[in-house]
Amino acid sequence: METDELQARIQELTQLAETYLPLQKWGFVHKTGFVAKTNPGIIQSGPESRYSAVIYESPACRVKLSATERRWGYELSIDYGRRHAPDDEVVIQWEKEPCRCWHSSDLLFKFLDGVSPAEAVKMPYGISQAKDIFAESFPPYAEREKAPLRAIQFHAFAWEFYQPRLFQLLDVRFPDLWSPYAQFVKEYYEIYDPSELSKVC
Repeated sequence: METDELQARIQELTQLAETYLPLQKWGFVHKTGFVAKTNPGIIQSGPESRYSAVIYESPACRVKLSATERRWGYELSIDYGRRHAPDDEVVIQWEKEPCRCWHSSDLLFKFLDGVSPAEAVKMPYGISQAKDIFAESFPPYAEREKAPLRAIQFHAFAWEFYQPRLFQLLDVRFPDLWSPYAQFVKEYYEIYDPSELSKVC
């Protein structure tokens, strides 16, 4: 995809976020939009691909919308980071150890649902209480091209469903809330795949 097309995708992501997410309610402001040569969310080495992303920031945390291009359009990923998460790095050095600094909603939402690490390993990716209720109330679109729209509508729903715990969990001002989540992720990967990086920050 050409650079101008990727830049246009940034505008599309921005419009999606500012149309559907309750950004103002939670104090989020537009921080940046960029094109990078890496795969968002991929920890281990692999082929590079260019992707577009926009980041919103609040006093509590950061939210990143990333568009990975597909033949039928693009796949939207929405990841969450604490305030120290850099724009385009998934792993950083934290307390002299590598750690994941951007987090998918999968484990965040399962943790907020009260699921144990052992139970989470057995569950399909993306399944949560919020997703179940959302799916019942909002039937999926028939057109595959509308997958990004459905993804952002789900996260808008999840923000309300998990308020205010989601953003408090990510807030560095509440370390007592983060410690149990970090332990949850560690135990999850000990069962799921001990070779995966299990430290989060």
